Amino acid sequence: MVHCRIFKITFPNEFSKESFDSFILTNHSKAEEKNFFLMRITITTSNNIGFYLNFFENENSLKLAWKEKGEVLFAKVKSLGAKIEKHEGPVPLLSINSLKDLNKHLI
Repeated sequence: MVHCRIFKITFPNEFSKESFDSFILTNHSKAEEKNFFLMRITITTSNNIGFYLNFFENENSLKLAWKEKGEVLFAKVKSLGAKIEKHEGPVPLLSINSLKDLNKHLI
């Protein structure tokens, strides 16, 4: 069953959020993402708040990604003075329209 980890991160300011978003884009290669993620979605709700949704093939992938990458990154983000809320669990239904190419909608 697909599993999801969601982070709601409230950064101390807009610059630290932009820096984090840039770091995520440049330091997580597509090959690395394929080893862990089925899909990653980032949602910005204000200048300093972001939601980061990471979908995994199964619970083992979720745990492995946390152990190998997540814990260290979590600590780094907290050191910025950010408030982080973490939620994770199974996704009983995930339906994506197969006729849509999501890459065409990415910035």
